[in-house]
Amino acid sequence: MKRQMIYCLLFFTAFSTSLFAQSDRQAGQIIADFIRSVEQNTVQAEFEMTMLDENNRVTQVQNGIFRMKGNKFSLITDDIHIFFDEKTHWTYMDAVGEVTITEPTGEELTDVNPIFLLRQYQNNSTIRFAPGSNSAENHNIEMTPNVLADFSKIFVQINKKNQNLSSIRLISQGYTMQVNFRNFRRGVNISDSSFVFDKSKYDADVFINDLR
Repeated sequence: MKRQMIYCLLFFTAFSTSLFAQSDRQAGQIIADFIRSVEQNTVQAEFEMTMLDENNRVTQVQNGIFRMKGNKFSLITDDIHIFFDEKTHWTYMDAVGEVTITEPTGEELTDVNPIFLLRQYQNNSTIRFAPGSNSAENHNIEMTPNVLADFSKIFVQINKKNQNLSSIRLISQGYTMQVNFRNFRRGVNISDSSFVFDKSKYDADVFINDLR
């Protein structure tokens, strides 16, 4: 009888481990499928980015529009305009009337592009469904980087019905960044000029800080 109980426990342990492994694979596949679908389409979405301090108090809120086409992207808020055309990166700061021009590394781009962030860490993270976060609307996925990163966790919400990105939350020591997306659309007609800083659309005295 004792031996039978041991066999039974071993069976359920193996079965449970198999289910968790399958669940982790499914979570990773959802992330991979989302990234692939975005890379094959143009994308446009509105977003709200909220920064919270270590006491979960809101310190900053920014609203804007994110566009992406292949590896080109732009991110526009009231205060900051960011453009990247696959080589050159422009960051315009409205408060100082200055645009900084660089040729960034891939790691630097992950700091400003949420899709690049997911792509960077999809193969360098432990990915699973976030525990205790069942949702009828979204897949709630937890990514824990296995490499040195500025954050300890990435929580991703992807809509179950249309596979659109609903939100990303980055957990770091001392702060949390929450980005909520709405009107996430694929296949939008976006011209390549949308990913280049056009000085003619700004004040004539914009200061050019070229660091290339």
